[in-house]
Amino acid sequence: KSTLARGKEANPFIIEIYFDTPQDLQQVSITTGSMDTDLKIILTTSNNNDGKVFQKTYRQQGDDPTTVYEFSETQKQISKLRLEIRNLNDGVVSNVHIREVDWK
Repeated sequence: KSTLARGKEANPFIIEIYFDTPQDLQQVSITTGSMDTDLKIILTTSNNNDGKVFQKTYRQQGDDPTTVYEFSETQKQISKLRLEIRNLNDGVVSNVHIREVDWK
């Protein structure tokens, strides 16, 4: 598989996506290199600067796992999606591989 992004010595690897038009989100999925992962998702609306935080740990998922985080209810009018992907197998210095990021 190809790598969309590789974080050199960045643990967690941080991705911020800004939407020109606010989005309603039901889930976020991310495919990474093989590792145990702590995924933190921070959703910000145009009228909430603090953001809403969701976090989950994934262990022993096999090679290049796709992690899907489904929200219990649709998150409305999201203007910024921030992902913090931490490799739990390494310390602060780590090469985190991101293969794909998707949302719906």
